[in-house]
Amino acid sequence: MKEKDFIREKIVGRRAGRGKRLLRLLMLLCSALLFGFVAALAFALSEPRLAKLFRTETPESVELQSEESSEESREESSEESREETESEALEKRIRTEIESYDFPVSAYERMISNLKKVSSDAEKSLAEVRRRESGTDFLGESMDSENSWAGIILAKTGDELLVLCPIDAVREGGNLSISVLREEGHEASVKARDRTDRLAILSVPIASLSEKEREETKAIPLGNSRLLQRGDTLLAIGAPSGFLYSSARGLVSYLSYDYPSTDRTVENIQLNLEQEEKLGTYLLNSSGELVGILFPEGEGGGGYHEILGISDLVGSLERLSNGEQLPYLGLKLQKVTPEMEQRGIPKGIYIRSCEEGSPAFLAGIQSGDILSKLNGGGIESPQDLQKMMKELHPGENAELTVLRQKGQGYREISFQLSLGER
Repeated sequence: MKEKDFIREKIVGRRAGRGKRLLRLLMLLCSALLFGFVAALAFALSEPRLAKLFRTETPESVELQSEESSEESREESSEESREETESEALEKRIRTEIESYDFPVSAYERMISNLKKVSSDAEKSLAEVRRRESGTDFLGESMDSENSWAGIILAKTGDELLVLCPIDAVREGGNLSISVLREEGHEASVKARDRTDRLAILSVPIASLSEKEREETKAIPLGNSRLLQRGDTLLAIGAPSGFLYSSARGLVSYLSYDYPSTDRTVENIQLNLEQEEKLGTYLLNSSGELVGILFPEGEGGGGYHEILGISDLVGSLERLSNGEQLPYLGLKLQKVTPEMEQRGIPKGIYIRSCEEGSPAFLAGIQSGDILSKLNGGGIESPQDLQKMMKELHPGENAELTVLRQKGQGYREISFQLSLGER
């Protein structure tokens, strides 16, 4: 055998027999089982003590679920409580976003900057209404006086500029003029007036304006007061501080709907605003839209004032702008509620009172009557009456039908009257 052949050979140990290998395997398996049993037994005996040493107390979680209302209780709930209006849902979403948003100082500064811009832009829609009166003093000497109010441009046609202002500015016996953009005044005339809401529309011929005034003046855009929410910030322009061309900010503090008013129901909007004089104050939203007018004769106190929502005024302002006077019945109205129906009051419009000296008062209509028809047309809500009144004019004859309580029931009575002028 060669040397190199010897080096290549492999040396292996003696192989064990098959029986010995099987025996070793069984012994290994038994050892594993015995070790696992002993380990399990030891863990079972020591686990309570170890748990006391290392266990952390975790409070039990509690899940609360509101009980679903029964079918009966759902039927008893009113429609307003069952269904959220779109504005209520929007308010909740906005409130949620606001609560989760951390407002930096820069956001507040942007808001103030936006209100400043709205106020500046709105000056192009403001007007100064002047009334000059001539008279004599207690010594018999002749004297002239001039007073001013803030007005706002409602419309701008090819022929005239139409300005809304407080009715106090158009008292009989004075000469009226209007100035815009703080320029010289122009002679104005009364287009129409509403004595109930204490408003008037004045007209200025476009031809009398300068080129600058014709180009830069603009009518104020109208908003929707029905979209207002409690807590909204409104910009007051006109004369909120008692000086013309002043401005202020106020918060909507209270809102309700179907509030009793003369010949209609309206929004009741209360505004927290420092108001010194009643010389004409107009409320804008953050988009610069007119949403309300401070009511000179409104209820309020302690810095709170009643404003007229523009949504309740659009129809009447349109008629006034076209030179039409508004018809007048003199009824303080209230919608018959489901609670009132349960007490036996029939559907219709509940008459809370009649204004003394009004056409309804002189015709014999009484508080507590239920207005059910106008000129034969059925009425179930104040909105029905408002639609019918749009087709009527002062001086026209009208027939009102009411239901008047007699004993345990109601009887129908009709009244003939001549419509007055608001």
